[in-house]
Amino acid sequence: MHRPVKDPNKFVYHYTKSKKAIEYILKNKTLLLNPYNKTNDPLETKIWYLNIEDGINRIHSAVFNSEKKKIINELWDFNSNQEKKLDKIKSNFKLICFTRDNPNQPKSPSDTSGFLRGWGHPRMWAQYAENHKGICLMFDRDALNNELLKSFSNDKVYSGEVEYLNEPISKEIKSLGYEELMKFGINKIIDKAIEENIEGFFFKKALDWQHEFEYRWIVKSDEESKGDSYIPISSSLRAIILGADVSKDDENELINFSQNLRVRVYKMDWTNGCPYIDKGPYLPWVDEFDNPV
Repeated sequence: MHRPVKDPNKFVYHYTKSKKAIEYILKNKTLLLNPYNKTNDPLETKIWYLNIEDGINRIHSAVFNSEKKKIINELWDFNSNQEKKLDKIKSNFKLICFTRDNPNQPKSPSDTSGFLRGWGHPRMWAQYAENHKGICLMFDRDALNNELLKSFSNDKVYSGEVEYLNEPISKEIKSLGYEELMKFGINKIIDKAIEENIEGFFFKKALDWQHEFEYRWIVKSDEESKGDSYIPISSSLRAIILGADVSKDDENELINFSQNLRVRVYKMDWTNGCPYIDKGPYLPWVDEFDNPV
């Protein structure tokens, strides 16, 4: 049996492949942020279509043909170029995604308590952690947030839980005005629309993803970012949780990071189909470390 977590908002969890953890994340003590348009949700990666809602009325109300022609050309330019502009703007937003503990924790331990923990999602072990051959990294959320704010002190950092619903981006946040288009131009009006509606654009996903209980951070630089962006994790990593089928070689390498990073190593056990965490092999140096699980 597993006891429920006292504070379901304390930790966040990141599933990944063993080799990626060994060769990059744990070796360099950093996590990579990815461009927003490289995720796996169509709502995020496929086209967003913004609309100049009063454009047609402007054309009809124009007195002179030259004025009508000017408005038509402006709207044509906006509609023809917005997909390319939007994709470029989206690529300047970097994000990193985690899962979290289910907020509806039971009152007492049970055989099924593990399903409500961030490390106990069988589909995420299968999808993101090599079908149980990978690992799950457990982080203190506040400490990780502090690392992000420190690392990107000159940028805009947004964070929060993802809301799940089967709806398109709402009309209210994708409708723009013709006067704004004339005032700011296509680049600035699109950028402005997104920045004023961060939650509507970046913190919603389809219901099909709801059991991921996602918590994410998004970083937006004022200027176009060049190169990769990383977050240090030394102060926020709390545990390395090995998949049930991790190879012996990978397990030994991952255990070696325990002492250096001063965190415990656990191993998943799915006896009778329920998720449990074993303390794993005895490591003489871990007794002084916190036991977050």
